[in-house]
Order: sequence, then structure tokens, then C-alpha cells
Amino acid sequence: MEELNKLLKETEEHMENTCAALKSKLSTLNAGRANPELLNTIKVEAYGNTYMLNNLANVSVQEPRTLMVNVWDKALVNSVDSAIRAANLGFNPVVDGNILKIHIPQPTEERRKELIKLASNYAEDARTTHKKTHRRDALDKLEALKKTISLSDDDYYAIKQKIDKITNNWVIEVDKLLKNKIKELETI
Repeated sequence: MEELNKLLKETEEHMENTCAALKSKLSTLNAGRANPELLNTIKVEAYGNTYMLNNLANVSVQEPRTLMVNVWDKALVNSVDSAIRAANLGFNPVVDGNILKIHIPQPTEERRKELIKLASNYAEDARTTHKKTHRRDALDKLEALKKTISLSDDDYYAIKQKIDKITNNWVIEVDKLLKNKIKELETI
């Protein structure tokens, strides 16, 4: 039974990680409010390597629609500025010493629709990962365990139902995350 509990726990952890990744992706979608996570995907060329922006600067909210990027090494300010502009997020930083101020523009109605479609695609990917990857892997492992630990049919179907319940609960969580993001994107 220890193997079965481990299987259920692993399945739960995989699905939780998928939802955390979805949450992170959704946070990068601009709803017109300053959010440091909008810059999480920015990569900056510095010191002969590529670094994530948060490894080179501190990003904070100055006002509800303004981000401040405090670059730690003044020599990298132009590289950070270029990386933010090149990311095609629609941001135009204003450089002031080693600080970049970024005004977050309100997305147009057309852009909001694009963002909602993108958020829906992210959520669908997460649902698919839950159902077709994590659930299938768990069922394959359950099938293998059935043979190795001589699991009865009743116990097998009980564990299978638990796997399905875990999957359904995480799919519901994906739907909640999407619903909240759509609400945020629709709010002006």
C-alpha cells in the first residue's frame, strides 16, 4: 500500500506543479496594472551570458500603473532597456540613472481579446497535461504496480477512481485560475 500512496502523492505533486506553471504564465499577461511578474520572462545579455532580468535588477511597483527597475550595475542599464523593448510587451522604459521607469499602458479592447485567447490556450495546455500526461502516467504506474504487488481488482479500481478525482480537482483549479484572469483582463 505504501507504493500506492506514493503514486497518489506524486500524481498530486505533478498536477500542483503544472498549476503553478500556469499561474506564472498567466501573471505575465498585462491587464493594465503594474505587476513585477510582467517582466519575469525578460532575458538580458550581460557579461557575455544571458541572464533573467531579476538576476540583474530589482523590479517593484512605484504606482498602480508604473514599474521601477533598479539595475544593480549601472553598466547594464542600456542592456536591460534594450531587452525590455525587444520583448515586444509594448513597454517603453524611461531611463533615469540606474533606474528604469515603465508606464504600463491600458490594453486596447482588441489586445484584451488576444490576451484572453492566450490565457485560454495556456489553460487548455494545463488541462491537457493533467488529463493526458499526469493521469496517463499514474494509470500506467498503477497497472505496473497491479502486477508487481498483486493488487485486487477492487483495490485497483478504487485507486483509479482516486487518480480520476485528483485529476478532476486540478482541472477545476485550472478553470478557476482562467476565470480569475479573464475577469482581471476584462476589468478596465
